[in-house]
Amino acid sequence: MARSLPSPRWKSRNEKKTVLADLRKICAPQASISDEAWEKIMLSDESNQQHIREAIVAMERNNQNNYWEALGKVECPDM
Repeated sequence: MARSLPSPRWKSRNEKKTVLADLRKICAPQASISDEAWEKIMLSDESNQQHIREAIVAMERNNQNNYWEALGKVECPDM
């Protein structure tokens, strides 16, 4: 049985807001969608959760290259 990964742990609202805003820039959803709905969509995929966790760690370590590399691996939803 596949074990689901825990959702990323946001250390602050600003961290969460920054990551989700940067994912909006990358994915450029056509539809107007709330921040809550966007978060749920982006975290509904386990591999996206892993890449977002990697981005959070890179952000905490102030490593911009790894941050953008991790976000670049996130699969954008069809919208």
